[in-house]
Amino acid sequence: MQNCRNTFLCCVVQQEVIRLGGRVVHSAVVETTHLVANSVLRTVKFLTALAVVQYIVTSEWIEQSMVADHFLGNL
Repeated sequence: MQNCRNTFLCCVVQQEVIRLGGRVVHSAVVETTHLVANSVLRTVKFLTALAVVQYIVTSEWIEQSMVADHFLGNL
């Protein structure tokens, strides 16, 4: 999300994640459960997050969760 091309859209999506009860972090912490990524990257940040998160989801998962007004189940 940090690399979002439309800053306003990123802000709106981040606010929705918070409204749904989630937290937005920009570095992996022990409590991190989901990584939102539309593609696999080989960056230190991405690989570090892989060691911590339980689920990797796409931005589409967030969009569908926003429509449903709750976080959807994990596939």
